[in-house]
Amino acid sequence: MCRIDDVLKIIESSENNIKERAVIIGDFQEKISLVEKIIEGKFYELAQKYEDPSFLKEVEIGYREIMATGPKEPFGKEAKEQQAGSTTLNRCGWCKFSVGKKSLYNYLIDNSCSFFEDDSYPPSQFNQECKLKQLVKNNDFFTRIRHNLSQKYINKLLGINDFCKATLSTIKKEISVFR
Repeated sequence: MCRIDDVLKIIESSENNIKERAVIIGDFQEKISLVEKIIEGKFYELAQKYEDPSFLKEVEIGYREIMATGPKEPFGKEAKEQQAGSTTLNRCGWCKFSVGKKSLYNYLIDNSCSFFEDDSYPPSQFNQECKLKQLVKNNDFFTRIRHNLSQKYINKLLGINDFCKATLSTIKKEISVFR
């Protein structure tokens, strides 16, 4: 027999799932908006909102003494104290669009650019100048990226819709015993 506690657990779990999906959708909305602004010719205006610290261009990058393999990482206090997201659209590693597996301090040392996940571009290198900056004149590239992001966005929205329908159906079945 169904207990009200079971229904409340289903509702709480569903709310958490929807909140997680809403964050993902918000990320897609932000990226789509950014790409649209780049297509409009506003890349440099957007990049100026973030840091392009001169020390990062010359930061010493190498292996830690205990590991002579794997991704290289920066040495020096300034690099380690740089805030995550602070070099967005300027330098890889601290950019808010960096994705990767190995993080250290506030940066990703084994990173790639989330705008290139579905493309055939080589992975980003830590502390590399933003690849988007190199492609800023290529509207075909950004139009393709916008299309891909829009498709993912629509799929996420449809996924939330399907999830909500399934959850409501489950809740209706569970509470039908109370009628």
